[in-house]
Amino acid sequence: MSKETEYPAREPIFNAPPYIIGLCGVIVVIHAATSLLGQEAAIWMLQRFAYSPLYLWSALGAVDLNIPALRLGTLVTHAFLHADWLHLGVNVGLLLSFGAVVERIFGGVHMLLVFLLSAVAGAVTQTFFEGTAPFVMVGASATVYAMMALVVCIMIVSKQGGMRQRGLIMAVVLMGLNLLTGLIGLGDFLGGAEIAWQAHLGGFVLGLLVFKPLLWLRRRRLSQAGR
Repeated sequence: MSKETEYPAREPIFNAPPYIIGLCGVIVVIHAATSLLGQEAAIWMLQRFAYSPLYLWSALGAVDLNIPALRLGTLVTHAFLHADWLHLGVNVGLLLSFGAVVERIFGGVHMLLVFLLSAVAGAVTQTFFEGTAPFVMVGASATVYAMMALVVCIMIVSKQGGMRQRGLIMAVVLMGLNLLTGLIGLGDFLGGAEIAWQAHLGGFVLGLLVFKPLLWLRRRRLSQAGR
């Protein structure tokens, strides 16, 4: 009996590349640890790592609150926090699905860069829509929309029959749903929390903007590998 017959190869539990699995794993671990440590830990995490527009307005000099510049790090760290397990599950599930496609095509480092940039883009977009309203923002939704935008662009430039049309339809549906949730909300879904649909829009636009540079880098890398 051959080794191949005796010890068949096993399929991975998650059929996704390593960087996106690691990223989603970090997000889940942070939420799980915060939940296990109780309400005081959750409040501490929100105070230090959730994003508020007042942090950015203070840095820009629009409000005089003397907020430490260190708080600008929350432009990114808010994407690692979630309101509850349902919020976490929705975002991580979508991030794992779309982020896996982005990583396979553009590479893990570039996928992580998109994640970080879209977190900032989402927070900044929400800030300028909401003004100085004292809200607190958490969640990876803007980064999910950035990954979705990249997948849409991949579909549109695909040479497979019908893929371009499906990509365009997907873009319209995503933005339509995003606008709908912004106008009517989601009722008791996610504990009745307000949906930061403007942040979603910011993430989606960021994904569209970085697609061509990422595509150029991919083609350049493949060209160099073929020499």
